[in-house]
Amino acid sequence: MPKRAQRWRRSGPDADFVAANLTVTQRLLAAARSASVARFVFVSSPSIHARLADQIGIGADDAPAARPLNAYARTKLAAERAVLAASDAGFATCAIRPRALVGEGDRVILPRLADLARRKRMPLPRGGRALIELTDLRDAAWAIAEAEARAPALAGRAINISGGRPVAVRDLALLLAAALGERPRLVSVPLALARPLAVAAETFARLTGSRKEPVLTRYTLATLAFSQTFDLAPAWAQLGYKPRHDALATLLAEAQKLAGEGAAA
Repeated sequence: MPKRAQRWRRSGPDADFVAANLTVTQRLLAAARSASVARFVFVSSPSIHARLADQIGIGADDAPAARPLNAYARTKLAAERAVLAASDAGFATCAIRPRALVGEGDRVILPRLADLARRKRMPLPRGGRALIELTDLRDAAWAIAEAEARAPALAGRAINISGGRPVAVRDLALLLAAALGERPRLVSVPLALARPLAVAAETFARLTGSRKEPVLTRYTLATLAFSQTFDLAPAWAQLGYKPRHDALATLLAEAQKLAGEGAAA
């Protein structure tokens, strides 16, 4: 599969996601037990909460979406549950769910948003008023390392991690476009139109066996059209976690680098 498609994949054959997310995790759990490893930290995903509804202050113990929006979220949830269920007195397991990672080496968030910003028209479902939280990679790395250190106390738990600074999708789009030196026209797309388009695009991709992610999916719609913010109080109480980096500033700095590379090419 081309690297570009692989970077972005959140849709495709279910078997691919079962293999990459669930089967590999189960094998790692078995290997860790065989090697008498005492601590196991799983990098999960807040995508397990993704739904077509606004969600403000999601807690670590809040129930995931009853019906995950894609195979990625479904297999991440299954893998997380397997990890947490494996925890016992001699094998402390926990999970960290970092939201929208940005920073050096980001091959998901920035490339996707940059492609949108470079279009003449940038579609914004519901006018881009939804709130999104980014997470600096350095903050996520700190949380994962701290979770390993505190694994016995966190045994069997999952913790949401984000940068803690919600930003409206429309504002993010304008700031990112400016950092890239682009001036797309922002076009509001009504939910009544965006939702059936997302369903149709997914259906077409499934029927044709396409491995390329559609431009618009229900998961993309959940991300761009509906607010999703997190209650970081559990992260503070259980990890001592407090964002140390401004994730939006990090994203814009990386965007400026990308623009510079493009100009030099």
